[in-house]
Amino acid sequence: MKRIYNGHKVTVNGVQINVKMVLGFGSDDVVKRAQRIVQTAQGWLAATLPEVTSQMSGGVAAAFQSCFVKVPDPAAVNTVRSVLTTTNNSIRKAHGIKIRNDDDAYGYVSLSFGGRRHLTNGMVFHDDDGDVITKMGEIHLDKNTVKNNMTLAVITYIHEATHRFVNTNDHGDQGYFKNDGSTFCAPGITWQKALDNADSYAFFVYKTMLAKYKTVIVS
Repeated sequence: MKRIYNGHKVTVNGVQINVKMVLGFGSDDVVKRAQRIVQTAQGWLAATLPEVTSQMSGGVAAAFQSCFVKVPDPAAVNTVRSVLTTTNNSIRKAHGIKIRNDDDAYGYVSLSFGGRRHLTNGMVFHDDDGDVITKMGEIHLDKNTVKNNMTLAVITYIHEATHRFVNTNDHGDQGYFKNDGSTFCAPGITWQKALDNADSYAFFVYKTMLAKYKTVIVS
């Protein structure tokens, strides 16, 4: 049966976010938590971006290497800065979040495209007209994660935002970090895939915050 959602409009630093919950959830607290997730993600990204330079501090460089399986050389740094800049700019524009129970994932976005996918210079395009494929629709977040682990919810939101706005990908257990960020769930991801890996960006932001401040705060 198709789920019915209630919509709630909230404002985060002047940005309107449409938060939708499954009808019957009935929790204003969850809506406020979604508002805090966006606000925190904006803050984390704003604090991280100035660190993404060729002169990274030791802690940030270590975070970079652990997330992207590569020393921070100029080409890799430029790629990471570009992805995070686009993500940061995009979550400062109106967008939607859906909160629902999900036993299979902490979050997701839906993929929408026409024609067969193909790659040109590493970019995914439509076959028919050359438009870039986009991950469409709202960012979905698992209700239990939002209610019980706000730090993980912020990480998940950033992960899904890179999918939604930059078309990053997932690479199975090799590309997912353990929830504490200590290591990937399975070894073997290449640096090429890591630079296209949503969890690498989300956990790099998280680890950069730890490197800068020794702790993370959800606004």
